[in-house]
Amino acid sequence: MNSIQPRVLIFEDDTPLRDTLSLYLKRIGFEVVSFPDPCHFSFCSASQCPCQKNQICADVIITDMRMPCMTGLEFIQGQLQKGCKIKNIMVMSADFTTPEYQQSMKSGYFTIAKPFSLSDIKYWLEECKNNIDPNRDLATGCLKKPVTLI
Repeated sequence: MNSIQPRVLIFEDDTPLRDTLSLYLKRIGFEVVSFPDPCHFSFCSASQCPCQKNQICADVIITDMRMPCMTGLEFIQGQLQKGCKIKNIMVMSADFTTPEYQQSMKSGYFTIAKPFSLSDIKYWLEECKNNIDPNRDLATGCLKKPVTLI
């Protein structure tokens, strides 16, 4: 297993769930940066991915499907179109429509319905950790406030 500390971005408007995920991920070795929705993420409004060619802002994105300013799929699609290089993506929802669920699965995202237990996502998260290049270059100073670092 890699001894690196992976960085995960969490986008979840439900504060108790966002806090629970953040604490759990920290406990299993992740650096966590969380947002109540994508509009609080500085890269969301950028016209292109601001990370340098050889950098990424995080190793994992976990996003809720239903958030105040856009859906999780809209956010992820927008970031990927701008050149985001994050490969490990989880989309969660308490009320996926069939097309949303199918689109998320077809895109290769880890797709999970709420409510879920933390053990439901643990295996996927461990696989993410094991597949991260220890030589990757994480961008620093690129995450706009308000941010919760745990």
